[in-house]
Amino acid sequence: MDAPMTLTAAFVQTPPRQVQATWNGQRLEGEFQVRARFGGEESSRGRYKQLVRGRFLVDGTLHPHRLCDNQWLSATEFREDGCPAPPCTAFGDRACPNYDTRDAQDVYSPDRMGPDFHMLDRPGLGAAAGSRVQLDLEFLGLLIDQDSGHELARHEWRVQGEAMVPHRMASQETTRVKASGRLIHVELAGSARDGWTGTVFVSGRDRLDGHGGVMVPRLKFQVTDALGIPLTISPEGTGRIVETGSPRNRTWALSFQLVGGQADPARLLGGLDDEGFTVELGPK
Repeated sequence: MDAPMTLTAAFVQTPPRQVQATWNGQRLEGEFQVRARFGGEESSRGRYKQLVRGRFLVDGTLHPHRLCDNQWLSATEFREDGCPAPPCTAFGDRACPNYDTRDAQDVYSPDRMGPDFHMLDRPGLGAAAGSRVQLDLEFLGLLIDQDSGHELARHEWRVQGEAMVPHRMASQETTRVKASGRLIHVELAGSARDGWTGTVFVSGRDRLDGHGGVMVPRLKFQVTDALGIPLTISPEGTGRIVETGSPRNRTWALSFQLVGGQADPARLLGGLDDEGFTVELGPK
């Protein structure tokens, strides 16, 4: 009598039990990876399957998320995270091709029937400026025999976080300082309540100091509201100048932080290499 064919499975890498979602500049996002290895004569029968339950909230209101066709994310019931083939949005389905991008991976190696599995996911959400976004997701990762549905291993973890979507402002037009030809641009994100984080960018060709050295821009500025009243800049939130580029086209950047509880910024006034300038600010 022939011995039964074997299938084994084990996790090689799993997410921590608690994954903190953070604001990445565009959305609230939590990243995790899973690696697994299947063994035995029929390792290609092994499959990774991911289930999820939880909530996405915008300003305290539940935001629905479709998982597959008429299947929606449930706050209480674990459901498969995506559609099986087709359209191949469920992680680990052997019938789907490998998927490998910067933001998500679903890969068996050396090919789709291979024994080694790796996935990367970045669940999250974004909303309009000024919104409070929250996510609380529970995941269940399973290693299964795809023929019988028998469970071989499991791991559970949770992704949680919240953030205030910042407002954004920027220079309304490019400001050129005539004497040096250098350009000034300003970017800000935040709110009057929490304080704005800003960066002043100065770009242009190198200017030499007469001794063969490059003149770092001498930059002084203040930020005012629409009435021309200066806003307080946090000394702790002001960084050092960072330089990028090359002698023909170099950019210097200086970050700053406005103290919260003041009016919205409307313009930036200052001097660059002893020449005055004004930058009008507006919504981006």
